[in-house]
Amino acid sequence: MSAKNNILKNQNGFHPHEIVWSDERIDRLWGYYSGSELFQEEYFSYQAGRTVLKQIEKYVNFRKLSTILDYGCGPGFLIEALLERLHGGQECYGLDFSEKSVALVEKKFAHHPLYGGTFWAESLPSVYQDERMDMVISLEVIEHLDNDQLFSMVKEIYRILKPCGYLVITTPNRENLMKNKAICPECGAIFHRWQHIRTWTASTLEQFMAECGFKKIHIMESNFATKHQRLAKYFLKVFPHKKDRLFFIGAK
Repeated sequence: MSAKNNILKNQNGFHPHEIVWSDERIDRLWGYYSGSELFQEEYFSYQAGRTVLKQIEKYVNFRKLSTILDYGCGPGFLIEALLERLHGGQECYGLDFSEKSVALVEKKFAHHPLYGGTFWAESLPSVYQDERMDMVISLEVIEHLDNDQLFSMVKEIYRILKPCGYLVITTPNRENLMKNKAICPECGAIFHRWQHIRTWTASTLEQFMAECGFKKIHIMESNFATKHQRLAKYFLKVFPHKKDRLFFIGAK
């Protein structure tokens, strides 16, 4: 670093550097996003949660599931979509690592008869009992995790799934992480605006899930076009984005 840069750093604290994500920093970021109405429509579960559920229904009969967990539920958009299609005798639950997100979900759904509760996972294993769930759905989570966190997550899901229970995963497909990076103009921290730290392909996702003991039922690349995107494609000939998402469904 030049002498001039050293002087600037000492004067204002600005120093370009890759952020090191800690639990505290992650919680700050997602606490901000989940607590701001301006960012609600940016959540994948808000944009495409219902479309994902329709895709799941091609392979799994929801009526035969008694317990469903949204792992990494954020503000609860997928839980809301699940509660719209579940019936008596079924329950859905949530789990998240952001205390603020959990509080928001509890406030939204605490009195719904089919809502079983959302729990703050300060650490793993979580509060859920072994073989508790028929299905675990995790939308846009695995791209945020380092190796230790990733293996801990999948081990935890395997633990709480019933035998032959289902795991559903979505994640960005072949994401160029650099395209979504920004720099803090105050301190110089360079970070992915959605805190993604890894990218996946269909082959790497399928291989990883097989190594973790899940039998593949289906895997696909998709754009998970929303209703508005499909209408734009049909009427305006404006085509949705390329197949930028992966969809995986497996069984324990």
